[in-house]
Amino acid sequence: MQLVAGQIGDDTFMKGFVGYVSQNHITNLFNESSFGFVGIKDSLEVQAASFMAGTLAYCYDQNLITEQRSSFVEVLQKKLLSIRFWPEPFGESQIVPQLNGAVYDHTLATLSINLANDFLQRKSTNPAPQVVDQVTCLGYLLFHFQHINAARYITSRELMEQIRARRGASVNLHYFQTKVIAPLRVAGVLIASKLARLQATGQRAGSV
Repeated sequence: MQLVAGQIGDDTFMKGFVGYVSQNHITNLFNESSFGFVGIKDSLEVQAASFMAGTLAYCYDQNLITEQRSSFVEVLQKKLLSIRFWPEPFGESQIVPQLNGAVYDHTLATLSINLANDFLQRKSTNPAPQVVDQVTCLGYLLFHFQHINAARYITSRELMEQIRARRGASVNLHYFQTKVIAPLRVAGVLIASKLARLQATGQRAGSV
């Protein structure tokens, strides 16, 4: 792994940044990795990262937030696996759900977010492939619920694509249902299927 960062902030910040990366992101002696700094003007990759981070700052940084935040996130979401916040949020969504008259239970929504965050905090460092896939999917679901559209239905195919993008290999539907979604539900995470949502709103289920 080669980790490269642009030089930002004063010397005290940079020294703290080096220590944080070394402690949390540099792997052990059996895996080669390096970490260093480059001038932003000298690296297209760092320029792209700076553009992404700067754009997202206008969506989530309370000192920079803009009314166009939803448009920015909508444009970028197809290129994002998920967004991780530090410190980890534990509670309210960043957006107010617009559910067009559908029933919205604030208490249930808050409980769902808390249970999902609890699972992610406990399992995010687990290296087991199945757990990594579970964290990938749950992080993506939580990101969409909190920051994009709480009412949007996320398909199995979309979640399986997130797994493929992260691990570099595809998984089949049986694996996805039995090794990813089922264990999340067993762990207490609240994940509703499209059929359950249709039944809850009194609609007839067509193709599920």
